[in-house]
Amino acid sequence: MGGAYLYPDEVEALSNRLRSSKRPPRVLGNSIVPRIVSANTHQDRMNWAFAYTNWRAAPYIARAADPSQAINMRDRLTELKEQMKGLCACGTEKVRESLTDEQRSFLLTVTRPDDTRNPFRPNTRHRNFALILMYDELGLRKGEPLTLKGEDVMLFGSRPRLIFVPRPDDPEETRAKPPLLKTAGRSLITSALLSKTLNDYAVNQRPKMRNSKKIPYYFLNTKDNGEALSLDGVDDIFRTLKNRFPEGNCSRGWQKSVARRSIG
Repeated sequence: MGGAYLYPDEVEALSNRLRSSKRPPRVLGNSIVPRIVSANTHQDRMNWAFAYTNWRAAPYIARAADPSQAINMRDRLTELKEQMKGLCACGTEKVRESLTDEQRSFLLTVTRPDDTRNPFRPNTRHRNFALILMYDELGLRKGEPLTLKGEDVMLFGSRPRLIFVPRPDDPEETRAKPPLLKTAGRSLITSALLSKTLNDYAVNQRPKMRNSKKIPYYFLNTKDNGEALSLDGVDDIFRTLKNRFPEGNCSRGWQKSVARRSIG
């Protein structure tokens, strides 16, 4: 084995594959939205994958002729374990989905930018739909999308993805309550619908927002000060949904689900 095991990009690909659900994808109009498993299930799968790798590596480590080679393989296993742990979204939530499939489909439908029931202003619809898709499709915490900068969003090529990079003490972060990443850096592959929605926002809406060329963060608010979107701004999105569609409290249940994954 030579201490190679899996390379970092292979581990990321494995993590994304293990997030996939066997359930049929959700259909929204002409678009397909893949389903994902709960964070706990994803973490369990990652733990099983590491346990299998560890089991496979044990004979090679035991038979290593050079002690330094055995040490190198053990060190690589430790690095692999930490990387796989960092790619897990969250493993402490008791219940991920507070909504039924029907409720989730309803919210994903009425928040589409072209849906006549969409409660948001036209200049925020692509942004808000992108955020809601990210929470649903990628299982993100509330603050994670708000940490993205332009260079973190890679929408073209064979593997469009979002790269989440921890930036403690970032001098460009000026929000009163900075959104944070709980885990180590990771990248997540985006579906065709999410990639298109993010690109539509970047091309058609973001350039029209104040200070769009100065603010490095991908998601901006639409207020006069032209700042990066805040955690309170995300709360406003769910509040608007709750007020517009009070029946069944769908948006409130979803907001609580996102809040459980949130670290502020």
